[in-house]
Amino acid sequence: MAEAKNHEAFVPHASMAASLDAMLNWGTPGYYSLCKAMGEAARPFLRPNARVIDLNARGGDWLEPLLAEASFRCRFIALNATEADKDRCMDRFRMEIHLGDVQEMRRDLCEGVPPITGDVTICALALTHKSEECQRNVLHGVFKHTHKGGAMLLVESSSPENDWREALLEAGFSEVRTIWSSSMAAAWLAIK
Repeated sequence: MAEAKNHEAFVPHASMAASLDAMLNWGTPGYYSLCKAMGEAARPFLRPNARVIDLNARGGDWLEPLLAEASFRCRFIALNATEADKDRCMDRFRMEIHLGDVQEMRRDLCEGVPPITGDVTICALALTHKSEECQRNVLHGVFKHTHKGGAMLLVESSSPENDWREALLEAGFSEVRTIWSSSMAAAWLAIK
C-alpha cells in the first residue's frame, strides 16, 4: 500500500490559501497529488464488479481518477449535493451513465448515507462544515454499508479540533492510516 506522503513543500498562491476547496480544486497541483494517492490506496479494492460510492462527487472531480484507475468494470455511484454538481456530473459521465457504469444521485449527507453497500466509499471535503452528529452518522453509515474487507477514503481538513482517524476507528473501521497530507488537509484510508 502507499505510504503517507507529506506535501508541505506545496505553497499555494495567496488567493488559493484562503480555502481548502480552492487548494484541492480540479486542475491544481494539490488535487493531482491527492488523486494519485487515492488511486494508489484504492487500487487493491477495485476488483471486477466492485461498487465505488462517492459521497461528495462535486460533479465527478473525485470519481474521474478512479474511473481511469479501474481497468475492469466497476460500478460507480456519484452523490452530488447541488443541482449544479448533478448537471456537471451528468455531462462529464454521459457515456458511462448511458452504459450503466455510473449512477448519479442528488443527496444531502445530513439526510443519511444511502443504504447502498459498497467496496470503496469516497468522502472528500464533505464533512468539515457539517455538525458533529452528521459527521458521526455519516461515518457510522459508511461502515455499516461497506462490504467486509472494503474501504473508505476520507479527505478532510487537518485541523487539531477534528481527529478524523479517531472518528473512523470509533465508527468501527479496524485499520486507519494516513495516505496523503498537506498543511491544510489530509486523506485517510479506513479498512473494514
